[in-house]
Amino acid sequence: MGQGDSDKDSVGFINGRPAKVDDDGKVTYMDAKEKNAFTPSPKKPRPASRFVQRVRFVIGILVLVAVIKFLIIPFFETGGGMADTREPPGDATHFDPIANFAAIKA
Repeated sequence: MGQGDSDKDSVGFINGRPAKVDDDGKVTYMDAKEKNAFTPSPKKPRPASRFVQRVRFVIGILVLVAVIKFLIIPFFETGGGMADTREPPGDATHFDPIANFAAIKA
């Protein structure tokens, strides 16, 4: 290869930055506009099909219903986890709250 066989404008990297060397030997760093001309644009991901979107929606609804049924409702039914759920004194099948008020209060 002789001197006439070289590229008109050479593109390379200097100190990790893309640069262009002209025929006269002048080095110019490429700005963002020129840089994008030499680098391929990233491929955009293909959008999900309608079937996949519907399956994701149904799974999301099922998860939401399960969270409401098994976490949120029990949390509020017990007063935020602060409900007093001790066994009543005496026989639970024949419990009289008025007669056992003193025992309950203690």
